[in-house]
Amino acid sequence: MAQVRNELRKIKAKAAGPDGISARLLKSCADQLCRVVEHMFNMSLKLGRVPQLWKTSCVVPVTKHSNPKDLIQATDSWATVTSHLMKSLERLVLTHLCPLKFSDDSAIVGLITNEEHSKYRELIQDFVDWCLQNHLQINAGKTKELVVDFRSCKRPERVCCLDIQWKFILPSELQDREESGRLSSMYLQRCFYIVGLYSLPLAKYYYVFLCVVYAVTVLGNSFIMGTIYLARTLHTAKYIAVFNLALSDLCGSSALIPKLLDMFLFENQYIPYEACLANMFFVYVFMTLQSLTLLAMAYDRLIAICLPLRYHAIVTKTAMTSIICVMWILSMGVNGLLVGLVTRLSFCRSTTVNSYFCDHGPIYKLACNDNSMNSIMGYVCMAALLYIPLFLIALSYVCIGFALRRISHGAEQVKAMKTCTSHVILVALFYLPIIGVYTAALTTPINTNVRIINTALTQTIPPMLNPIIYTLKTEEVLQSIKVLYKRTKMAANLTSLQSVSSANATFIRPSSFYIVGLYSLPLAKYYYVFLCVVYAVTVLGNSFIMGTIYLARTLHTAKYIAVFNLALSDLCGSSALIPKLLDMFLFENQYIPYEACLANMFFVYVFMTLQSLTLLAMAYDRLIAICLPLRYHAIVTKTAMTSIICVMWILSMGVNGLLVGLVTRLSFCRSTTVNSYFCDHAPVYRLACNDNSMNSIMGYVCMAALLYIPLFLIALSYVCIGFALRRISHGAEQVKAMKTCTSHVILVALFYLPIIGVYTAALTTPINTNVRIINTALTQTIPPMLNPIIYTLKTEEVLQSIKVLYKRTKVNSRMERAVKAPPGVPPCSPGVRSAAQNSQSCRSSVPPDHPRLQACCGYGVRVREEMPSRIRSRLEMGEQYYYVFLCVVYAVTVLGNSFIMGTIYLARTLHTAKYIAVFNLALSDLCGSSALIPKLLDMFLFENQYIPYEACLANMFFVFFFMGLESLSLLALGYDRLVAICLPLRYHAIVTKAAMTLILGVMWILSVLIFTLSVALITRLSFCRSTTVDSYFCDHGPIHRCYTYKDLSG
Repeated sequence: MAQVRNELRKIKAKAAGPDGISARLLKSCADQLCRVVEHMFNMSLKLGRVPQLWKTSCVVPVTKHSNPKDLIQATDSWATVTSHLMKSLERLVLTHLCPLKFSDDSAIVGLITNEEHSKYRELIQDFVDWCLQNHLQINAGKTKELVVDFRSCKRPERVCCLDIQWKFILPSELQDREESGRLSSMYLQRCFYIVGLYSLPLAKYYYVFLCVVYAVTVLGNSFIMGTIYLARTLHTAKYIAVFNLALSDLCGSSALIPKLLDMFLFENQYIPYEACLANMFFVYVFMTLQSLTLLAMAYDRLIAICLPLRYHAIVTKTAMTSIICVMWILSMGVNGLLVGLVTRLSFCRSTTVNSYFCDHGPIYKLACNDNSMNSIMGYVCMAALLYIPLFLIALSYVCIGFALRRISHGAEQVKAMKTCTSHVILVALFYLPIIGVYTAALTTPINTNVRIINTALTQTIPPMLNPIIYTLKTEEVLQSIKVLYKRTKMAANLTSLQSVSSANATFIRPSSFYIVGLYSLPLAKYYYVFLCVVYAVTVLGNSFIMGTIYLARTLHTAKYIAVFNLALSDLCGSSALIPKLLDMFLFENQYIPYEACLANMFFVYVFMTLQSLTLLAMAYDRLIAICLPLRYHAIVTKTAMTSIICVMWILSMGVNGLLVGLVTRLSFCRSTTVNSYFCDHAPVYRLACNDNSMNSIMGYVCMAALLYIPLFLIALSYVCIGFALRRISHGAEQVKAMKTCTSHVILVALFYLPIIGVYTAALTTPINTNVRIINTALTQTIPPMLNPIIYTLKTEEVLQSIKVLYKRTKVNSRMERAVKAPPGVPPCSPGVRSAAQNSQSCRSSVPPDHPRLQACCGYGVRVREEMPSRIRSRLEMGEQYYYVFLCVVYAVTVLGNSFIMGTIYLARTLHTAKYIAVFNLALSDLCGSSALIPKLLDMFLFENQYIPYEACLANMFFVFFFMGLESLSLLALGYDRLVAICLPLRYHAIVTKAAMTLILGVMWILSVLIFTLSVALITRLSFCRSTTVDSYFCDHGPIHRCYTYKDLSG
């Protein structure tokens, strides 16, 4: 905005252009107009268009004759006046561009005689050819084009325009594109506008629903893929197809939903042309892959039931892998052709896509030229990839039905059909809605909203439900999950199952408690699945709110310090409660050690009471803001709010620490079964054999101090707010003041009402255990999930800050990609430091008589300190997607290698020479990725492409060091396999743990020495020219080629 304001103030006092806006108006009102003008400029740059009035000029004949009648005949000189705003935009853009070779200040002047344009067209074409031959770009800001014939008519006409996009001068009067000769007849739009779901009623709630769907889809499909990968019993042909289906679901949702959320959160409904084609390609590829994978799974069930004796000979892992590879090639080939045909279309009218993504049908129907080929290809793809697979699946089940009729036993028929249940549900979920919509669209016109919502649900719901169905409906998967977990927990479970009996003991502390959990509830397993969703949304939502408050400077206020603390309490409280519940459900591990039970009790109560106290602090903030608005910023400062929150943490941890500490004095000589879903205080202390009255009193004190009193104070604050609002005369002001409290009131109601209701009822009448458990469980899980959603949707400040943050990063990244990086500035040049500083730096670096120096600071210098190396990524297209891919790769690398190292460390059976080398390889992979990828992500996220000289050398050393270690570790593993196969009887005598450790030690020393020497040789080089490293890290080759060498003696 400051740049636009300064540019408007610099406008010279000249005549107004075709838009009629005078220079004086723009200059005088620069402060008021800068925001509007900035928005116009950004929209022009984003869309690649400028208003028509900005591209035209006022042509005024200026004569030297005194007679006004001679104006028409005068040809002494002509004055052209363009819009001041266009000139300002040109100057702003040119300030961000590096010097390029332009055909500057060119003027093309031609005459049209007798309506003949051929000579002028030849002149234009000659100019364009000359520019191309001389490697010049046509500068739209300075190349002027004027074609008038004032001698034959009284007004100028047929003024030709410059088409910036194609860098060709196109005669604007040509209506027939075939007459333009060698000039391109295609006009490609820079971006499309996706309508999305905004025309739907209550669209914002649908987007919130999409967040939940995407979170569940990612977690569920990742869980299924991990289970299949880890469980050897699932390494079969059938589960290769299931793995491929989960992968397709995950990738398909990732290709579709993030863009929808981007459209909703940041109102970014524009998508570039190339990105639109990529979006179309990937969405259709993974949707057709889901269809073909369901066909492959139907084939698997057909062979298993119709030819059971030959099943393992026909449906092998190799055969299924080949089928899936063919499916991928077919899907990518057909959809690549489908998308490729779109590139032949011209979009000269509307670019508004009436869909929620770059859908093929709505896009090709926007074309100006012939789109019949696209329509035919769309029907062919629909038939080949949707209808034919569905027909074949139905045919397979007809064959299965006939095969089942030949089975005499009804029990065997039911057992065979059960193996197909999951597949039938998936087929119904995927095909029925989408086939119904497409079939109906062929016969009758369908309302756009109906089509959008139906296809959107079809492409988002099945990927979410597929892993849940396969977890709940497939016994093999459930059994494999249990076996995987029980294998690691067997020792702990055996210890926890030991009986606690001592006849003469006076104080008994059990080794573990048994938590009943939610198993006594009907349909408990579905509640646990619901908890998974709740926890995923809680983590994502609260992390998002905390990140937004941390990054947005406008939210660095006292109020949002309290909101940040509430989000932190919600996140930690859910993490202290829900993972143990899921552990109990998935792995039937309802035993919890004594110490872990006390820790669980402490953290759950600490964060629950912190939520209560934080809501009280937020009520205090609203009370001062409404009752004492003029003194608000003096009373509720950031320091004061931070102090309040610190006191809350100390109070919560102190009170709950005392509460849990009193449990340690209890003896548990009878039952250790806790009738709750976590280590709840009351159900635990009631199991004690000795006196527990102190625990009972402390429970009531904590309930009163940390629940009832905060609720009473919050209610009292709103009574005061009510009296203050009555003194406001204007009703609109009252509504405005109450709107600032809406989010807080909702949070208070969600948190307090259920739990206060249960505790109050428990004091008077006995409550059913199931009612108490389900009520308190919902109270402790639902508010943490809803709090960030409420604060996102109901608080305008947060929404605005999110949009500003996103737009700021997006504009910066676009400008960075659009502008060519400036050449590296030598550290010792006058542009960086003064002459005195340069001279002093040079004298302090090396002696002046050094034989190998480059004279750059008055005499020789070798730069060793503060050398800024600029590492530039050459990825022009799809750069942001590559960095997102790097994030995923790094996360998988860290998790995978950490898992391998932890497994080798914990499993005694893997303490062999071979796995010492595997451990070293995993360590090298982990450290090598950590030395490389974080800097790449830093470059992308924060556009920090500069790296200090010393850090550059350290980066080079560690990347090459761990890369060399990986190579040598693979050599050690090759040696291990060589001895194991060639000398099997002497293997354990030759490849011992001591020998392998010695080999690895030598490898580490060798790698350190070689790469230390390699990096040390860099320090003797002088860099007085460019410091731009043409690589993605401090690579040795590109750096040593940058050095300056000159023999001064010659």
